[in-house]
Amino acid sequence: MSPEKQQILFENTAAAMDGVPDFIKERHAKHCYQCDPAYGEGVAKALGMNIDFSDVK
Repeated sequence: MSPEKQQILFENTAAAMDGVPDFIKERHAKHCYQCDPAYGEGVAKALGMNIDFSDVK
């Protein structure tokens, strides 16, 4: 996936989570991180959240 399409994915994910409690947003970003660290970090950034991924296995 091109970097441009990745960014669109991150932004669409963040927009779809508008109004969702932060703990659920964090959990989703951590699940994304498990698939691909860059994916989780990109989602977290698009959500405007500073998430500590150090506990993700």
